[in-house]
Amino acid sequence: MGITTGTRVVKGAVTLKFETLKMTQDRGRTFWLDSMDVDETNFIASAGAVMGEFQRTQVVPEIDAYRYSKLAAECTTENTSEGYTPVASTILAKLKEDIFKIQDVAGDVALVISMSMFAAKILSDTPDIQET
Repeated sequence: MGITTGTRVVKGAVTLKFETLKMTQDRGRTFWLDSMDVDETNFIASAGAVMGEFQRTQVVPEIDAYRYSKLAAECTTENTSEGYTPVASTILAKLKEDIFKIQDVAGDVALVISMSMFAAKILSDTPDIQET
């Protein structure tokens, strides 16, 4: 005796929309390097090294801050944000509640959570959290 299972094909579509936004802020910087700077630092102070370090330490954090501010403004405009002051007794429950709200809409997806170091400290000091 065998069990036969029927298969049903459900057709659907996925639409991926990507919206390129224009930054409203401008960032300019001038660097002065002469050949002596390069020679005296044994080629450490090359234009590429200086600009790369500037990008890493200044520009990238500014762009991240700008993105977060734009996202927060968008959420506020859409009335999808709410305030919360981190408290040790409620922070884990609040975090789980917010994660479940997102997964209820988006499904079981991997999430990246950004929070202030102040909130991260409160969360890590919560007795229910075990670091591995």
